[in-house]
Amino acid sequence: MSRADVASRSQSPVPALELDGVSKRFPGTERSVLADASLRVNVGEWLFLVGHSGAGKSTVLKTLYGAVKPDRGHVRVLGTDLASARHFRVRQRLGLLFQSFDLLPQKSAFENVAYGAEILGLPPREAKARAGDMLDAVGLAYASARFPHQLSGGEQQRVGLARALIHRPPVVLADEPTGNLDIDAAHAIHGIFERIHRDWNPTIVIATHSLELIRWAGRRVVRVQDGALFDDEEAVGRRAGAVAAEETS
Repeated sequence: MSRADVASRSQSPVPALELDGVSKRFPGTERSVLADASLRVNVGEWLFLVGHSGAGKSTVLKTLYGAVKPDRGHVRVLGTDLASARHFRVRQRLGLLFQSFDLLPQKSAFENVAYGAEILGLPPREAKARAGDMLDAVGLAYASARFPHQLSGGEQQRVGLARALIHRPPVVLADEPTGNLDIDAAHAIHGIFERIHRDWNPTIVIATHSLELIRWAGRRVVRVQDGALFDDEEAVGRRAGAVAAEETS
């Protein structure tokens, strides 16, 4: 694994996401979850964050969208330093997806997606129009009137994904988005990520422990370990070997 490569990728003049010497230690803990960690994610890049449970994958994501403030270092989103930015303005440029579906139980699938757009500032009429389009895009037009308790886990996660993507954000951050799903539902979610990356090329960062997802995605892998971030060539190599074996079988 190479630590230097994580901060030295420089194809785009202004990266979509950047951690620059970030350190974070939570009160009551002896070790820093991040220790002088750096990461550069270029515009349109897609990467996976991996690491053992408790390594700090979720902390990296929360730091990138401003929910966790670093003790030291700088966090930049699309060139904007979060230390001096208005959180709402940054949030409008992000799509966030979590392992827990976080749907409003009293609202239908359609209303949940439209509500996500409204709180980001879209006019109600436009939010409703986009909600229908996004539910269709994730294959849930048939379930628009159903409430969360009437949906399977995979369907609920697709509603959450439609809500996260309704404003076509240039950056998408997802924390274990397939962690609670069976393999078929997980593949459906991955297929949606593939499609949106092809359609409008957002920058995507997914924290995951799913070797299946990493194996077939063929994307950059960054490992969180001992407070640092490393490009994981071993994970990339395992994926390349799997593809080669499949092609010759």
